[in-house]
Amino acid sequence: MSSDELLHKLRESQQLQFLLEYSDIPEKNTICFVDLINSTKIASSMSSEKMIRYYEIFLNSIAQIVESFNTNIVKNLGDSILFYFTSDEKNNGLFFENCIDCCISILNKKSEINSKMKKEGLPDANYRVSADYGDILLGKTSTSYVDDIIGEPVDRCYDMNHLGTSDELVIGEKLYNEINPSDNYKFVEHNESTKIFNGDYQVYIVKK
Repeated sequence: MSSDELLHKLRESQQLQFLLEYSDIPEKNTICFVDLINSTKIASSMSSEKMIRYYEIFLNSIAQIVESFNTNIVKNLGDSILFYFTSDEKNNGLFFENCIDCCISILNKKSEINSKMKKEGLPDANYRVSADYGDILLGKTSTSYVDDIIGEPVDRCYDMNHLGTSDELVIGEKLYNEINPSDNYKFVEHNESTKIFNGDYQVYIVKK
């Protein structure tokens, strides 16, 4: 066997090992996704140094906020962050209120984040947040202590995020069903639903 073939076999083995390390027991959690709007176009006009600082300020600022709410950050995808809340045994209203509070806090910190951008001569960051609830599978690799997650709520968060506008939080109907009614928030049906998984899935805009 050539060295190239051996290397290929090794890579296949590593990929298989990674896949096999996903749990086969689903857990119900709240998934959240924060995404910068038009970041690729904005960053294309910057020098590499400015572009790096632009993403660093945004990602680090969001990470600090979500960590203060005791979340689990899964990954950043260059211009976005995926994180989740581990459900407590009761999954009561306080748990879901905390999830929404975190997302709203991210939106409320926009002026603070953009103040940092301005000090370094960078453009404003505009972003939107999406969240949903449901079964996910947790996974770990032998080279990382950070969980990876897969499942329908993750896909729905990605899919519905584009329905939000800047400074807006949108949630899926499964999270809505858990938190509604709420004394602190109002929920407005979005005029578009997602088409993920071959069916309509209602999306709600969260209002304070």
